[in-house]
Amino acid sequence: MQRQPRAPEDELTALRAEVARYKEEAERNWQQFLHAAADLENYKKQASRQREDAVQRARFAVLAAV
Repeated sequence: MQRQPRAPEDELTALRAEVARYKEEAERNWQQFLHAAADLENYKKQASRQREDAVQRARFAVLAAV
């Protein structure tokens, strides 16, 4: 049994729905990317603060030992 070809209007409606789904998926992916980028930036800042704190503690320890 062969499938009947769809009417152009039906095909256009289906394609528009597919485009809408892809746009929603792209928006979700973009939001996930932005969230991940913000998480990475926060991690970098936290690591930098921790590194500076460790250096400061080491300096105090050296000065206290002198």
